[in-house]
Amino acid sequence: RASFNERRELGELPKKIERLEAERQSLFDLMTAPEFYTRPGAEIANAKQRLAALEHDIHGAYARWMELESPGTGG
Repeated sequence: RASFNERRELGELPKKIERLEAERQSLFDLMTAPEFYTRPGAEIANAKQRLAALEHDIHGAYARWMELESPGTGG
């Protein structure tokens, strides 16, 4: 049986995933524009690092969602 905190976390995950995916899409749109690659190298590197971090966070959030929805989760 899921604890109160786990149920709350489960309720918040869709919004968190939506936020992360929206940021990922905005960053992806920025990076696909040809003028993006005229920016300073450090800015390009930071954008690529942020995109990788977002991918990791989204994957982790989906994994946690599945974990919380699985039968037998919690106490």
